[in-house]
Amino acid sequence: FRIFFSGDVRIDTRDRLKVNTDQLTYTKATETADAEEYLEFSRDNISGRAVGAVVKIAGKTLELLKDVEIKAGPGGPGSEFARADVERATLRSESAFVDQEAETIDLKGNVDALVVPAGKGSGGRTPTKIMSSNAKAFVEEKELRRVDLSGGVVIETSNAGGTPAVAKSSKATYLVPGEVFELEGDVRIDSENNGRATRIASSRAVYRQAAATVDLTGGARVTQGTDSVAGDRINASLYP
Repeated sequence: FRIFFSGDVRIDTRDRLKVNTDQLTYTKATETADAEEYLEFSRDNISGRAVGAVVKIAGKTLELLKDVEIKAGPGGPGSEFARADVERATLRSESAFVDQEAETIDLKGNVDALVVPAGKGSGGRTPTKIMSSNAKAFVEEKELRRVDLSGGVVIETSNAGGTPAVAKSSKATYLVPGEVFELEGDVRIDSENNGRATRIASSRAVYRQAAATVDLTGGARVTQGTDSVAGDRINASLYP
């Protein structure tokens, strides 16, 4: 059978997922709830909002259809994204698919992420802004471990003094423990220190955010003012 609910509708599943919306259709045969309007959801220390969703209760999935925003903050033991080195993360995209069993979040279309580390402003730890066409976040043992980015990847960071660095590539992997970015495809990194601009280009790069260093491979070139060095492999500092 199918039931239509209207007016302050709330879903509370067995696995702690909560969804609030104004109108919802529930189909018993498939244990599926369809919402077409604005909704808010939460599970442990993750919360968010979207316009339209499909909740498959038995399958433990949540498909967010439009204007997605997901926030993850600090949580207690066993909470997803409850990492001591991440204070909060905000993810935005056109649509998203949350698989609770696989512990993944697929973000589709104009992905915009802001990751704020714990203790920001000290020891070089500052917020990181990430943009791409699509992304997939992986959770392992209740911790955010990795984010795969594809299509027009842009990463904006800065050191403790506020000096910015911008990295661009075709695709990238963000390894959250250690704050490491693995960049691939037409890599470009621009930074500035004491008024001196540094331009970096290569096919692939490993950017260690906390240390502000980058390992370049494949057609690597580093340019600072009129000085330039090229090679197949180069190890460089963004703020020499």
